[in-house]
Amino acid sequence: MSKPLTLPTAGWVREPTVLAVVPFGRTKLRQEVAAGRFPAPKKFSERVVAWDAASIHAWIDAQREPQAGASAPVAEAVEQ
Repeated sequence: MSKPLTLPTAGWVREPTVLAVVPFGRTKLRQEVAAGRFPAPKKFSERVVAWDAASIHAWIDAQREPQAGASAPVAEAVEQ
């Protein structure tokens, strides 16, 4: 049985670890990186790329914050 992947607070993480903590798959991850909406990985060699764990945590935290310009749900007035 494999051990669940968790995101360390610091250091470098490979793609399987990133995919375990984001709500999308490999193709969407690459699209988000290309569009600049997700932190880009660092290329260490021809076949090794990794993401900075701190930047992934920052991205996750930013996703939890309310978006600028988004309005809170408005309660409907109750007529009596």
